[in-house]
Amino acid sequence: MKKILLVAAACLILASTVSAQTGFTAVSEMLGARCATCHEWAASYKGIADPARVVASFPEKSLLYQVVSTDRMPRSGVKLSGKEKALIKAWIAAGALPGESPPYPAASEQPSGPVPEPCPCGLK
Repeated sequence: MKKILLVAAACLILASTVSAQTGFTAVSEMLGARCATCHEWAASYKGIADPARVVASFPEKSLLYQVVSTDRMPRSGVKLSGKEKALIKAWIAAGALPGESPPYPAASEQPSGPVPEPCPCGLK
């Protein structure tokens, strides 16, 4: 019985660690360090999750993910690592919410409508 409780506790700790690694705080800290020098919007949830940049639950439709995954941004300095890109993708895929832990709404529960067209000049 003790082994079962120990395994269950370990699983809960691991699950909370994984969700924290994909939460907004980690994304915000990374974007603040890597993007805020040129982009004021990178300093707040409202700016980062703006519908012009992020389509919740759809990283491939999100301008933010498009420009970092293809290395169009940052324009100067070191490009984002695969791990940093995966962090942004996971956060957007999980619903792009300001919180740190599930439950996130399913993609089917997200509002439908037109996907914003990417700005040809990048992320202003």
